[in-house]
Order: sequence, then structure tokens, then C-alpha cells
Amino acid sequence: MARFGESFLQQLGRPGWSQGMFGLGQAIGGAQGQLQQKRKEQEQLKRYDQIAQMSEQGYASAQSGDVANVTSTIDQLQQARENAKTLEEKEAIERRIIQLQGLLPGAEKVSIGNNARELVGIEEKLKDSTLDSPTRSALETRRDKLMGDPRAVQEYQKYKMSQWNFEASQTEIKSKEWLTTNSKSIDQAIQTNDMEALETIVQGAGEFAPAVQTYINASLRNAESMAKFEENSIEKTTAPNVDFYTEQVNNLPDEIKKALQPTLNAYSQAAESGWDEKNKIWSRGQLTRAKVLERRLQGDIRAFNQQVASAEYASRVSQDRERDKRVREIDLWLETPMGVDYRKDAVNEAKDRTERGEVPTEEMINEIEIELYEKAKRQKIAERAALLTDPDAPQEEIPVAEEVSITINGKVTTNYEVQERAKLYGVERTKNALRKIGATEEQISKLFGEAEVKQKTAEELVTGDDSSRITPEFLAMVKKQQQK
Repeated sequence: MARFGESFLQQLGRPGWSQGMFGLGQAIGGAQGQLQQKRKEQEQLKRYDQIAQMSEQGYASAQSGDVANVTSTIDQLQQARENAKTLEEKEAIERRIIQLQGLLPGAEKVSIGNNARELVGIEEKLKDSTLDSPTRSALETRRDKLMGDPRAVQEYQKYKMSQWNFEASQTEIKSKEWLTTNSKSIDQAIQTNDMEALETIVQGAGEFAPAVQTYINASLRNAESMAKFEENSIEKTTAPNVDFYTEQVNNLPDEIKKALQPTLNAYSQAAESGWDEKNKIWSRGQLTRAKVLERRLQGDIRAFNQQVASAEYASRVSQDRERDKRVREIDLWLETPMGVDYRKDAVNEAKDRTERGEVPTEEMINEIEIELYEKAKRQKIAERAALLTDPDAPQEEIPVAEEVSITINGKVTTNYEVQERAKLYGVERTKNALRKIGATEEQISKLFGEAEVKQKTAEELVTGDDSSRITPEFLAMVKKQQQK
């Protein structure tokens, strides 16, 4: 048995010594508590640090559009919230979860945009004819997968259309530049009755060829109108032509007619006071005045008709652009796999096809959904075909019994060629062109036969059935061009 020394026992009896030993025990116990508290705080800080890292990764994923990683981070934080040791820690994690959940819609938009841009990039790469088969196959597989997301496809289509709209606006600018550069050549060819030059101009106009042909047709009508003015001028007839110019002005739209009416009235007054119908002579002063007013009327009508030609050209360019835009929209639609747009209608149609009380099968709904899609597809294809049909092309050919070939100054000309030129430039102008290269009247008659094509005169531009196209919008376009 252990024995304590007598001195030790004596020390125990002393109060000071006992209190010292008690304090030492308290100090040792307090130090251990502090170490435990410190370890708890370090562990909590470590958990906070892990939560902060997870949150930062979630924020970065949201910015890059990685929806899957954002969702995964939220799941991890929810698990960490369940394992949290304190209420304070749970609340801190909950705030992080709410923040990340609020970023999900934005992350989805970014993801959709990324997929749409990837689709555009794949499309550009597939245009490369040097791609090897494995690479092309991999790109096509990825494209098909991305096309399965209707939201990404929608954004892809928006991007492609915005790109097309930009290119179309550039095309419109180029069309104006083209007309500015080439209008003088067209006018000169019309004045010299050089149809070959006109055909060359049209053929060289590229995508603007239909609009250029529209401009030429309007300019030809203007030239015919000016020829009639020349025939009825005072220089040719001596007598004033009040009735003729009154008819010409009255055939114009109201706004143009109103603008020309004061000049016409002054011309009429000059004729009334200066022309002696009995003796067929003019008073000197009024003759000069009448000629000036007549030239002014002719110039104003010529300017209007020229503006009409430019406006018709611009209108045709605009029409072609709208047509091409619709064709592009249809092409994008046809490139897109069937989405969910027809699901609701398919369900309703399936219910109508089943007996009362029966539930439509999934197979029936799927079949009807495909039926609806295929029907819409056929309609789109038909619409596309109609859009690409040239409205100016003749609906039926003018029957010609047999081909007639005549050699004029060493050049062979057929009735087919004459027929096509007459459609574009008018019968009389075509005949004059033939006379210019040495054709006789007999040859001209043989070439035309019964295949003469009536070309509208200048007066028909603003009268009869064609008056309906002089709309307020059209006049506004003409006025705008006149102000430039």
C-alpha cells in the first residue's frame, strides 16, 4: 500500500497550498475547453469555405449557361443544409440556395443562346467541302441533337433571320446604287431604240434583273408618252393643243394633277388670247408664252413619269426582298424537326376520333400529331413554290404554228425572238428596231404573223385597270423621291 510522506500531509493541511492546486486544475480544464471550441470554429469555417466554393462554382456555371452544373450545385447545398450543425449555418446555406435558384432562368437563356450559336457554327463548318467523313458525321450528329431542343432552334432561327435582314438591308442600298449608276445607260438605250443594249443591261443586273425590267418597262411608257407630246407640240402642229394636255393632266393622280393645274390653266389662257383660229396664226407674245408653258407641262409630266419608273423599281426590289424573306422563313421551318406545336391539337383530334368514354392511345395521338405536321409541311412547300413563281411570266404561251426565220443584213431573226422582245418592249418599238436594222414591212409582217403582243401605252399607266395601283403609299414614295 502506498505511503504519503509526512511533509506532504502537512502541506495538505495548509489552505494556500490547497487553493493553488484547485486553481491549477481549473486552468487545465479551461484550456481543454478552449481547444475544443477552437476546433469547432475551425471546422465551421472549413464548412463555410466549402459552401462558398460551391456557390462560386454555381455562379460561374450560371454565367456560362451550364444549367446542369447549377442544378447539381443546388442539390449539394441542400444536402449541406441538412447536415448543418447550427441554425445560423442552415440560414446561410439557404440564402445561397435561393440566390442560385434565382439565376436558373438566366442560365437557361444563356444555354439556349450557346446552343443556337453552336448550331450556326456547325452549319458554317458543314459548308466546307474538304471535311472528312468522320468529322462531317460527328457534326451532323451534334446538329441533330441540338435541333431536338425547340428553344435552341427558335433562337437559331431568330439569329439566321436577323443575319438575313442585315444582308437584305445592304442589298437595298446596293439596288439604289445600281440604279444611280445605270439609269443614264438605260435612258440612252431607250432614246436610241437599242433593245440589245437593254437586254444586256438586264442580263448584267444579277439579282436586280426583275426590278430593272420593271424600270425599263416604265421608262418605255414614258418614252412613248414623250413621243406623243412631240407629235402634238406647237412646233409640229402650229395650233395649241389644250384638249390634248388637259387629257394628259386629267389622267394623272389627283395630287399631281393639282400641282400641274396652274400651268395648264396658264397655257389655256395663252392659247385663248393668242391663237387666231380663223387665220391660223399666233400673236407673237402669246406664242412665246404658250411654248414656254407647253415645255413646262411636258417637263413636269416627264419628271413625274421618271419618278414613277424609279418608284416602281424600288417597289419591285422591296417586293422581291419580302418574298425572299418569306422563302427564307419557310426554309428554316422546313429544316427544323417537328416540335411540340401539334401535340395539343393532336390530343383534341384523337378525342374526336374515339368513341365516347374511350381514352385515345398514345400511338393514335402520335400518328395524328405526325399527320398535322405533314399537312402543315405540304402547305409550306406549296406556299414556297407559289412565292418563287415569277408573277411577270406569261401564264400561257402564244401559239405559233411554226418557226419563221428571216435573214436581215446577214443576221437570222426568228418569230420566237421577235415575240419575246415584243412582250418586253411593245410591238411598235420592236417593229421600229427591226426597221432600223433593215427589215422590210413584208419581213416584219411575217415575223409577227398572229403572234403580236399588245403592250400597254403610257396613258394606260394611270387609267383603266392600272389606276388601282396608284395608291396613297405609292404616291408617297414618288413624292419622297421628288424631294431628294
